[in-house]
Amino acid sequence: MMGARLYAKWLAALCAGMALFGVGIMVVGYKAPTVGLIATVALLVATAAVLAIKAR
Repeated sequence: MMGARLYAKWLAALCAGMALFGVGIMVVGYKAPTVGLIATVALLVATAAVLAIKAR
């Protein structure tokens, strides 16, 4: 079962990284914060949290 745990950790890190990238895009001003972008970042943060909890 260690493989599934490690996979969940990597997925959580990937989702968190993509969320940070989305926030960075908004902070730098490359793209305006739209409803879709904010929803995507929120969903990525929630998914990262769920996967991190599941990996424990």
